Amino acid sequence: MFLCKILNNSIINRYKFECDTFQIKTHKKRINDLKSRDKHFCNIRCYHSYRNKNRKLFNKTCLACKNNFSTRINKRKYCSQICSNNSNKIKRHICNCIICNTTFFAVNTLKKACSDKCEKLHFKNKRKILKNKSSKEFFCKLCNKKYKRLYRGKGFCSHGCSRNWFLKNNKETFKKSNEKRKKERYQIKCSYNLCNNTISVLKRFIDKKINRYCSKICSGNAKSDFMKANPTCKFLSEETKRKIEKTTFKKYGVKNGYELAKHVTSSKPQLEIFNILKNKLNNNILKNHRVYLNNKFYIADIIVPDKNIIIEFNGSFWHCDPFIYSPNYFNKKKNLFSKEIWEYDAKKIHNLSKSGFKILIVWEDDFKMRKENTINRLIKSINCGKIL
Repeated sequence: MFLCKILNNSIINRYKFECDTFQIKTHKKRINDLKSRDKHFCNIRCYHSYRNKNRKLFNKTCLACKNNFSTRINKRKYCSQICSNNSNKIKRHICNCIICNTTFFAVNTLKKACSDKCEKLHFKNKRKILKNKSSKEFFCKLCNKKYKRLYRGKGFCSHGCSRNWFLKNNKETFKKSNEKRKKERYQIKCSYNLCNNTISVLKRFIDKKINRYCSKICSGNAKSDFMKANPTCKFLSEETKRKIEKTTFKKYGVKNGYELAKHVTSSKPQLEIFNILKNKLNNNILKNHRVYLNNKFYIADIIVPDKNIIIEFNGSFWHCDPFIYSPNYFNKKKNLFSKEIWEYDAKKIHNLSKSGFKILIVWEDDFKMRKENTINRLIKSINCGKIL
């Protein structure tokens, strides 16, 4: 038998096969391979032998030697490769190269070069011959020299002769073109106070009131004088720094602008909870807010500052849900074990609860399975000001 037989002794999710063609061999395959294929083979030789056995044989005659032969390919015309090569040579013609005078075989008699290099040289020579045949002799208007071209053109042998001729005979045309290019300019004094030089400037600089200087020295001196007169623009005093900290803390809850630049992401279910609570409740609700405690800060997912309530949304992957993950699981994104993540979350809840905040925790699976119950529980706890 060319097909491989399935044996009864099974391995874990796998089976053994046996082939009887050349040598007894065993190999393993998965159950998915059994479902996808009806026929199995242990080796490529077994596959080709099975395929060639079922093919039909065609009886044909060779076109070169006219002997009978049998094949499994219907398009075959020759009995061997020797006959095919001999037949192809008959079609080719012997030719001589125009450039290097070497003999070569070619299918068409029109081919005149033996290689690509010879073809390029033949093409260049062909163009030169055509130019010499079809080109005519003309005299230049300015220098009266002879030049050969296919057509006369403007009557000059080079660009230099044409330029010099137009400068002599058509000066008015050049003046008009230069006048169009030139725009109206106005003379203004240098914007630096101690300098009295004048500058030619376009009209748009006058309308927009842009400072213009006659040189880089004047611009540098003007900037240095401005910085000396207004030192707060570069070096801030302590009073101004305190005012900036107060305003940024009132608006954004952050003391420095650098902390605002740090990127904080929020998941889709977290945004759903935030939007639902904001639409249904009249209280002030904030998202990804920073809470400062003893020179440290914690990011609260959702906070209600009027009633000191914080809502923490814990994703099942990022916070390692204990119903899904074991304590020895290693989270590759955070580079932490699940134990360490649980300890950090417990410290965060403990420190925030000490400072007077009431914390509500929502897990991702609970929100997906029971949306209405979780949202109603959050609304009731916010209205009462207690954890329910």
